[in-house]
Amino acid sequence: MKLFTPIFSLTLLLSAFLLFAIQPLFSKMILPYLGGSPMVWNTAMVFFQGMLLAGYGYAYFCSKIPKISIQVIVHSLLFFIFLVFLPFSINESDIPSNLENPTFWQIGLMFSTIGAPFFILSGCAPLLQRWFSFSSHKDAENPYFLYAASNLGSMTALLSYPFIVEPLFNLSEQSHIWSALYLLLACLITVSGILTLRNAKQSPFKTTISDANATLTAPTWSKRCLWLVLAFIPSSLMLGVTTYITTDIASLPLLWVLPLAIYVGTFIIAFANKKPFTTDKASLVQVFALIVLIACPISISIGFYLILHLAVFGIITLVLHMRLADAKPTPEHLTEFYFIMSLGGVLGGIFNALLSPVIFNVPWEYSLMIIASAFFINPKKIYAEIIDKKFLSNGLLAISILGLTVIVFGLTFLSTTPNQHTLSAIILILMAVYLLFIWDKRMLFACSILIILLIRPFHVNYDNSENIFETRSFFGSKSVISHTNYLGMQSGTTLHGIQFKDEDKKTIPTTYYNIETANGQAFEDLHKRVRSPKVAAIGLGTGTIACSIEDNENFDYYEIDPVVIDMSIKYKFFTFLDKCTENPRIFIGDGRLKIQDRDDHYYDAIFIDAFSSDSIPVHLITEEAVKLYLQKLDEDGIIIFHISNRHIDLLPVLATIANALDISHVYNFTKSTTEEQKTGQQLPTKTVVIAKKPDVLSGLRDIGWTNEGEIGPQFHWTDNYANIISTLVISRVITLAIEQSFPTDEKERMDEQALPDDN
Repeated sequence: MKLFTPIFSLTLLLSAFLLFAIQPLFSKMILPYLGGSPMVWNTAMVFFQGMLLAGYGYAYFCSKIPKISIQVIVHSLLFFIFLVFLPFSINESDIPSNLENPTFWQIGLMFSTIGAPFFILSGCAPLLQRWFSFSSHKDAENPYFLYAASNLGSMTALLSYPFIVEPLFNLSEQSHIWSALYLLLACLITVSGILTLRNAKQSPFKTTISDANATLTAPTWSKRCLWLVLAFIPSSLMLGVTTYITTDIASLPLLWVLPLAIYVGTFIIAFANKKPFTTDKASLVQVFALIVLIACPISISIGFYLILHLAVFGIITLVLHMRLADAKPTPEHLTEFYFIMSLGGVLGGIFNALLSPVIFNVPWEYSLMIIASAFFINPKKIYAEIIDKKFLSNGLLAISILGLTVIVFGLTFLSTTPNQHTLSAIILILMAVYLLFIWDKRMLFACSILIILLIRPFHVNYDNSENIFETRSFFGSKSVISHTNYLGMQSGTTLHGIQFKDEDKKTIPTTYYNIETANGQAFEDLHKRVRSPKVAAIGLGTGTIACSIEDNENFDYYEIDPVVIDMSIKYKFFTFLDKCTENPRIFIGDGRLKIQDRDDHYYDAIFIDAFSSDSIPVHLITEEAVKLYLQKLDEDGIIIFHISNRHIDLLPVLATIANALDISHVYNFTKSTTEEQKTGQQLPTKTVVIAKKPDVLSGLRDIGWTNEGEIGPQFHWTDNYANIISTLVISRVITLAIEQSFPTDEKERMDEQALPDDN
């Protein structure tokens, strides 16, 4: 009996570890083949949640088998049978080169590759807890404490993946390690089943709860609906906040697991035997978190804003999961509870990944779930507890209002143009004060949140531009914004190019492609060396580079998102292609996959600029990718990487790859004045150029380009290994705060990238 609890705890911990470790692992395997889109993770989560639901359903029906011995045999046997699917990998021959919406293809691939092992893993937690409830252990009547042990395994998997597993092991090694641990778990499952049979309260061939008693304690349908909704909102919110943060940085395991780890962490707290605080107290924190989130100006630095959103997401999720734990049933209905809870999670994933992109042109689902959470605040209980304990007085309320005022004004004046936002800050403060005085009236408070977020949703950019076109695809949300002097293409929250409205200026290369930028210099040098060069452009954008070289009839454009192509070809918002080239050749699909079809040594230059918002398609910047580009290049050809980014420095990555391949590289960072940025004429640009022959780069060296750049094994990205943490600009938040507070013309940031203002 001494080994009973440790064996069960270890088994549940390992099963949860494997369950959550495979999620970022396999999603990372798929990512390169689908253009690095943030939707890869959302789609993967729908699959994982769906299989989790199937696993809970299996556990529910398996637990209904009268003989526990048969349950043990079936579960253990399936574990060993599904070893035939391991180790798992992706067959590149099955990857489609052109899919407008690969959602269902991705789900099908995951089902055929890891579906069976993930399915049987999903049933472990509820089934083993059910087995435990049959034992003579003192905690047999309350096996929910094992759920905390299971979530501890989940947290370990999530937090160790980006910081330990991903940096130390390539994908093939990770797959083999995971498979070995799966075999170990199969053995532990068998041992746990044997211990269950030996330590049952009574005959292990009979259940310990009578059917009559189970009927008396059966949950009502209203309670089942409550379980469903309380599971739905956090699931949807998790994917919403993940999309929100990956849009501007990168779709990568680190940013996938942060919200998921917070999500799982709230389960650990909510289902612990001894909670650190009551649900009502947590709900009070939710009230103030919502007020701060709404009162916070959009213009603060993105570092502060992302931290704030993750914190508020964690608080809301904790409150809802605590309410879910408070409503849990007796052990005989444990598997049904987990099944319905999992169903809510699946529906949340389906809403975000499958329905929302069809229903909404922009990501409204995130704001809607914030609104929905406000309706689950129970202010009467909170208010009674506060008043009884004198937790809140008028003095404390006044201090809270004053403190919030100071915070909002402080954050506002950290923005790039503080005077422009003063009126907005005053309005936000008034809204915060209003919400503070009505927080104890649930419907009024929740409806106020609803109205505010419908008017001021999180996905909207608050500048003086007008959105004239909005759409959404698997590869993100896109919009066309109209200023007085130009039209701009917006991907997520980042400007990806503009075109002047004045007919005489429509062929002028703008933003990152101005002739004075690093990109402009690279194309000018290419034009000097090669007349009518053959150029591959991976990433179309607004098509500005069509006007970067006079002899541009040999340009090939590779674009994965058909929406981007429609903006220039179908809707004619941007006419660079029409005005600067005839019959442009555009290939739809992932640039790396499609360029393989071209003859070797065909191109004189390959231009890589395929960011979605500021998100990095990592598979375009690995050693294998560079080798492919070199294979398609003429001996005197060059690869141009546009790497301007607000959060990640890719120079060390490209320098390290160039060093490993024994080829030459140079880079340049061109700044711009405040006036140039406001008019959209030119933006700060950072570019790296790689060539097979050193002398090809002599012209760029003569005008100041250099080959300096940190080199190290942590920057050596391959298809199996990419340590994104090493490239993050760690001091960015502090730097932004300083630069935004003391802007100077001499100290322009490469990551300014703000929308130009009307003049």
